[in-house]
Amino acid sequence: MDYSKARDLIKKHLSGKSSEQEDAVLESWYIQATENAEAPLAVLDYDQIEKEILGRLRQNQQPVLKRPVWIRIASTAAAMLILGMMVFFIRNPQRKDDHPVYSHDFAPATGENILTLSDGRKIVLNDSANPEIAKESGVNISGGKDGHLIYRITENADSRDNQQNTLHTGNGQNYKIILQDGTTVWLNARSSLSYPVSFNAAGERIVKLSGEAYFEVHKNARSPFKVITETEEVRVLGTHFNLKAYPGQAVRQTTLLEGSIEVSNLGRPGLKKTLKPGQQLSSDNNLSVVTEVDADDAIAWKEGLFYFNDQRLDVIMQDISRWYNVPVVFSDESVKSILYSGTISRYSNVSQILSKIEQMGAVKFRISADKITVSEE
Repeated sequence: MDYSKARDLIKKHLSGKSSEQEDAVLESWYIQATENAEAPLAVLDYDQIEKEILGRLRQNQQPVLKRPVWIRIASTAAAMLILGMMVFFIRNPQRKDDHPVYSHDFAPATGENILTLSDGRKIVLNDSANPEIAKESGVNISGGKDGHLIYRITENADSRDNQQNTLHTGNGQNYKIILQDGTTVWLNARSSLSYPVSFNAAGERIVKLSGEAYFEVHKNARSPFKVITETEEVRVLGTHFNLKAYPGQAVRQTTLLEGSIEVSNLGRPGLKKTLKPGQQLSSDNNLSVVTEVDADDAIAWKEGLFYFNDQRLDVIMQDISRWYNVPVVFSDESVKSILYSGTISRYSNVSQILSKIEQMGAVKFRISADKITVSEE
């Protein structure tokens, strides 16, 4: 997030007009900025901001917001404000005032992002700029300074070589890649994308996905873009969409933000769905359902957030397991179907998430050195 956007969000928060998701975006940005030793929003008078918030606390004994927020003040080179928040709701719970205490905790995992070249070589990627990671089929593969891959044609690129690369993201990691045709892809944690080093200008552009990714496809009417997963095929010309299709996941989700896409079930060739912006296709092995959604919610992960909207607890815990690289065990199967809604920074420790869910009164968690156990309260 750039400084001007963060500044606007802080001002919006102070006026009491920010949404829960905007507050969580702000916290996520702050955590990342401080971890990277940046000086966030140096142009703001943080002393004045602190006085303003503390003044409201003294006057009202709570923040003047219509939702629960937790506020804390951090100090780096100068006084800086951190607006930390998380809100979880569960249908008809009795909220508890006590805070669970866990014997262990997990920070987001730091798995490796690995690029596999066409000759089988594996390269571990980092956030440092690298003008040339490799060169294949006349295409230069470089690393951007903020941690992403860029494929650029340098000389007589030959798509007939059909050389394929694969990008794997580790637990607790996201990674961005700009393909040779200009298409931009963001990969979520524990995902992989296989793609040609160079696309044929007049043929289909085909990539294969396992996991979750957000695509901004470069438009080319002569060359349709296809994403193939284990069970589905998504066909587009130029559009923005999110595709979540982790192996073993019961329900796959395709969400369209812009343009138009056609989704086909590979196991049932006659089953096709065409989506419009703001629609989400949820499908399993037997049923496909299209619903109207706030499409931006589907890519909250790209902004550093966990966002759940009436989501089953077992699905939430799958996301947590991937991000923190810790197994999750349910000792009571009945709690899997409980629905939760909430937003929190993905850079929080796992105890912060579980504590707030547990305070809702329906489930309890035990964090041990090697797993998280979920049971009925």
